[in-house]
Amino acid sequence: MRDVNSAKCCHNNPQRGKAATVLFNNCRSFIPGELRILQPDIIVTQGAEARDVIVKECKVVRHERKEVEGAIYETGLAQLTPEKQSVWLSTYHPNNYGKFHPQRKRWGLYAKVVQDFIAARAQTL
Repeated sequence: MRDVNSAKCCHNNPQRGKAATVLFNNCRSFIPGELRILQPDIIVTQGAEARDVIVKECKVVRHERKEVEGAIYETGLAQLTPEKQSVWLSTYHPNNYGKFHPQRKRWGLYAKVVQDFIAARAQTL
């Protein structure tokens, strides 16, 4: 597993506070390039800022927003290179305690979403 973070400097904030917006804005343009180098099969984003990087900075060729069993999630296929598509799944950020911890009961659902996307991708190749 590899980690790509849109604000690599935020970990030093007191109480794990959110990084300044300027850090997100400065760092997010590097993420598509990092993803092209890493070539992941699966991308999992945590929180709105991470989701926005994928939606706005990467070419998403399939994007769905669904609610299942009270969990709202977004999925898609990110076109990293002409030859490489990655399954993308957006989840809540762990600091969003009220949303993140209840979704932990649904990890099986998220795993199924990824399996379905991989199966659908295999049929189109």
